[in-house]
Amino acid sequence: MGEPELPARFTPRAPASRGRRAALYLAAPVVWVVALVTLAFVVGHGDAVEYALIALGASFVVALLVVGWSRVVRVREERGA
Repeated sequence: MGEPELPARFTPRAPASRGRRAALYLAAPVVWVVALVTLAFVVGHGDAVEYALIALGASFVVALLVVGWSRVVRVREERGA
């Protein structure tokens, strides 16, 4: 009812160079090998999963505290300005 819809358009900034595409094609199998080795390690070591979950939880709590504190500081600055 208000403004007319504009058609969505995507134009890439620049096409990827040949070297960058080659690097991506070579890096993808390496990433799969790393994932498979990591999976083999985790399956063989059940304690590693527990430690990873503990580390994940701790980092999540720290991230929440930092984001919350930065929001408080930003709101204080906006009120003071």
